[in-house]
Amino acid sequence: MVKNIDVFTPIIDEPEIMGEIAAANVTNDVFALNIPEISGMLVFLGIKKNTPIYIAEGILVGIRNFIENKIDSKVLGGHTIYSG
Repeated sequence: MVKNIDVFTPIIDEPEIMGEIAAANVTNDVFALNIPEISGMLVFLGIKKNTPIYIAEGILVGIRNFIENKIDSKVLGGHTIYSG
């Protein structure tokens, strides 16, 4: 079993695309280890308290889209961390 955690800060202003980029980044680290299949992903989303909800939702939609539609896996759960 391989586990991976990745910290990825936003690099673009489109939340859904940013979510896809973050998911691709963390999963490619696993694929680089010659692991052919990812059984699931837990998402840890760290955002500021005043972040508009559409941004957080967009990031999560992008992550789910990548995981489910591009690599045929599942988002199994996760946590959101709010910072000041």
